[in-house]
Amino acid sequence: MTSRIRSTPEAGGLISWGYDYGGDEHFFLPCDPDPDQWKIVTMAHEEGCEVFDGPFTDFILAFVERLEFMDEDGNIGPAVPSFEAC
Repeated sequence: MTSRIRSTPEAGGLISWGYDYGGDEHFFLPCDPDPDQWKIVTMAHEEGCEVFDGPFTDFILAFVERLEFMDEDGNIGPAVPSFEAC
């Protein structure tokens, strides 16, 4: 192997962990030696970066609670989460 693979980002670097249907990308910001203290950074499509300072589980709950759905008539309301089998 001619290049070395790094297991951690450079200082201040972000670790990508996912995208959502709106085109936003989500990252961990490893700002502490303890991963439980890492912040969540969202690069919101056309809105810039947003930093969530709290546990990952709180981020996921907040994310799901603010999901919206538009019905066939154009009415916007809370989305009902659903899961698909792989």
